[in-house]
Amino acid sequence: LARDLGISQPTVHRYLNLLEVSFLLVRLRGYARSRTKRLVKSPKVYLPDPALALYLAGGSPSGAHLETLVLLDLLAFRDAQKNPPGLYYWRTASGQEVDFVLEVGEKLLPVEVKATSRPTPKDAQGLLAFLAEYPEVPGGLLLHGGVAGGGPGGGRPVVGGGLRGLSAPVHPQPSRAWVLGQAESQVAIFVGFSEPGQAHG
Repeated sequence: LARDLGISQPTVHRYLNLLEVSFLLVRLRGYARSRTKRLVKSPKVYLPDPALALYLAGGSPSGAHLETLVLLDLLAFRDAQKNPPGLYYWRTASGQEVDFVLEVGEKLLPVEVKATSRPTPKDAQGLLAFLAEYPEVPGGLLLHGGVAGGGPGGGRPVVGGGLRGLSAPVHPQPSRAWVLGQAESQVAIFVGFSEPGQAHG
């Protein structure tokens, strides 16, 4: 970024820090088992206002804007907890990626966001790679642009919505329900913050 802008790295870091403390930018660190490696990984940068991001980019809403909406809900959920969970993204050297990883004590919940209304097994490849890397994690959450999905509290418990035959449990959920206030109850179901329906709303 410093090279592209033609300014020094310390200046870029200073500008980014100012944007972050002004709530105009959010940086997510990469998840790794080793906390030292988390510090080394390059952070993922978001403009936390999807309307501003859409205005600056022009065009129509995209998956990136939906991802930002989900991020905002996760940040609100995190900040409302007495013991805030860790919030990260995950990426491998080969390019496999999961949009968000929620760390609650020893428990992890990987969350992938796709704008498609009909998720397919291909949309779950990042989640499957994460679950293969961390076999102790019971499943992942795939948020999509459709109106129906499976998963705890929402129908079929393991796979659904065209995601049959996967090698690990991936739970599809409609993203519109998630960002309209159901995130807390879904996280509660998956990682045990509280009983469903008792999380903050």
